[in-house]
Amino acid sequence: MRQQLSCLMVIFLMTSNGLGQVGQVAKEKEQSNIEKFSSQSGTLIKKEFQKIGSIGDVEFEVLTFVDLLTGKKTSGIKASKEVRKSYGSSTKSAFLDYDEIDALTKAVNTLRNYPTSIPTNYTEIGFTARGGFQLSMFVSGDKWAIAMKLEKYDSDSYEFLEYSDLERVNNKIWDAKKYIDALQKK
Repeated sequence: MRQQLSCLMVIFLMTSNGLGQVGQVAKEKEQSNIEKFSSQSGTLIKKEFQKIGSIGDVEFEVLTFVDLLTGKKTSGIKASKEVRKSYGSSTKSAFLDYDEIDALTKAVNTLRNYPTSIPTNYTEIGFTARGGFQLSMFVSGDKWAIAMKLEKYDSDSYEFLEYSDLERVNNKIWDAKKYIDALQKK
C-alpha cells in the first residue's frame, strides 16, 4: 500500500512539474519585428536612438536599426521607464513597429472621442501591440483613467495617466511617425 501511494505521489509531482513548464513556455515574451531584426545572428547592426519626449515617467524614442552588411533597415518606437525598488532599479521597455503606429493613433483617437459618460458596469478598452505594449482606458471610481503597460507579464511596467493625457500620447506618437517618415525619404 505504501509503495502504491509513493508511486502515485511521484507521478503527481512529475505531472505537476511538467504542467508548470508548459506555463513557462506560454509566458515567453512576444517580440516586435524591430526586436527580431536586432537580435538576428550574422548581422552587423547600427542602432540610432532619437528622443521624442516623455509622458509621466515613460520616455519615447525612435529607434532606427540598419544591417550594415545587407543594407536592410527598420524603424519603430521604444517606450521605456525606470522602475526603482528597494533592491535596485530596472528598465521596462516596449517596442512598437512602424506598421503599428497608425493603428495606435486610431486607437488613441477613438478613446479620445469615446463617450465621457461612465457606464454602470466596470469597463475596460485596450490596445495591444506585438511587443507587449498596451494602452487601455478603464473606469476608475467616477471617471475614465488611462494606463500604459510596457511589458505584458510585468505589473511594475504600468504608467497610469489621466484621460486628458491621451492628447499628449497622440502627439508623441505622431512626432515619432513624422521623424521616421522623414528618415525614410533620405
